[in-house]
Amino acid sequence: MHVSACNGATQLCIFEQWVEPAVGAPTHWHPVEEVLTVIAGRAEMWIDDEHRTVACCCRAQATWLPKRRLRTASYPCRARVTSF
Repeated sequence: MHVSACNGATQLCIFEQWVEPAVGAPTHWHPVEEVLTVIAGRAEMWIDDEHRTVACCCRAQATWLPKRRLRTASYPCRARVTSF
């Protein structure tokens, strides 16, 4: 965690994670918007019924996730991502 309630933030959370293949996030939602940036690897995202692939080829790629919409993610290969 780079920024969270643990170090005084009240409206912001920024974290970085390294994800192994076949690991992902269960279906969930947030009351706020989120930006997911893939620094290395690839993420397969679903926002409600919409599918997005977010991949890092030669530079990071990001996607914006609207608030209060169901989302899930899977990582078909090893990935490094940040979220805020």
